[in-house]
Amino acid sequence: MRRLLAVLIVTIQALIGNVFAEESLEIQRLKELRQTFKTDLPIREERDADGQLSHIGVAIFSDTMQQALNPYLWRGVERIVLRIVLHGSEQRRYKWIQENGVRVFLEACPYGTVPFKTFAKAYPILKNVKGVQVFEDNNRYRIFISGSQPETTLLLYIPKDRELIYGTDKKEEDERQSKRLQNFTGKASVNPLPSYNQLFATQNQNVWHTIGEVFYIDSLCADGYYKILEDSSIVALWTPEHPKESVKNLLLGNILPKGLTIEVTHCQYGRHYETWTCSWPTLLAGLKDEGMMDHFAAAQYMPEKGMLTGILILRNTSFEFIHMLLLSIPIDQLGTEKPTTLSALLYTNTPQHNVYSLFEEYLPNGKDNSKNRNKIINEIPYLRK
Repeated sequence: MRRLLAVLIVTIQALIGNVFAEESLEIQRLKELRQTFKTDLPIREERDADGQLSHIGVAIFSDTMQQALNPYLWRGVERIVLRIVLHGSEQRRYKWIQENGVRVFLEACPYGTVPFKTFAKAYPILKNVKGVQVFEDNNRYRIFISGSQPETTLLLYIPKDRELIYGTDKKEEDERQSKRLQNFTGKASVNPLPSYNQLFATQNQNVWHTIGEVFYIDSLCADGYYKILEDSSIVALWTPEHPKESVKNLLLGNILPKGLTIEVTHCQYGRHYETWTCSWPTLLAGLKDEGMMDHFAAAQYMPEKGMLTGILILRNTSFEFIHMLLLSIPIDQLGTEKPTTLSALLYTNTPQHNVYSLFEEYLPNGKDNSKNRNKIINEIPYLRK
């Protein structure tokens, strides 16, 4: 009986934990703070399909503004402002702002200095927002919030930090990504073929390539690889004669072989793993689905094993984090359309400043410094029809 009771208690605790897990820890903290510190500022609340609170923040952005901005950004800004408001004391507010790299100005006066010693000085603007302007630098956002006259402008500097803007830590976000990808049903479409004046020569006279951006090292890039047929048509490479080029085409979506499925092992925070199987077009579309994602690919060939490791990096340009997929491909799979299942490891939500240590062991010449290939583009001949 005691054992049964213990099992029931553990089961109930697990169920309760799963219920509360639907709301992020940040949302739960804000709900608790709102009960403690009352505010008459306009508050926006959003709930998901299950009725769980998915967003809470000071209502800053109008419907029109929301349509023009990344949804994670405007919700993040509203939640960050509410977090500042609900800290209760000026000392706590100032400490949280400093710890998270946020800067707040009322006109030219930084928060904490005369005449902006108390955050309540900004309330007249937040109660009657008349306009918002958002500007983006390399590593931060600048948000100008203006109210009606004679109020002045509130300026926020917010770093491009995924955890700060999303309001979730890596553990929470990895779990969300896993659930989202497993439920995703869309499919990627093959990328359009380049035109002749976009093709550049390679050392192999039968192979041409486009020149895309580089991520850290030359071998990790967005180049596509192509062949010109006798009828002058352009086709993307998918052949065992050109293994690395073919794998990069696959990862970037330049080729989508029929019947290709992937057994994905998602390596999450705390050495937690989830595994599922889906089609390659569905996985690729799911990885590309959120925000502005730049794509880079590399391939490592292991002839002694008859295998290649394809490396796909997806960089979120809005919040400076990356996803990485490592795909194992037998050499004899290249060039075929026969149904098969490949294995892949997926790492998500890695801050960009930590990415080098994550993928350097998988890359050829990983310790070499990246070169600026733009300096030599004009020296490479390109094909004109």
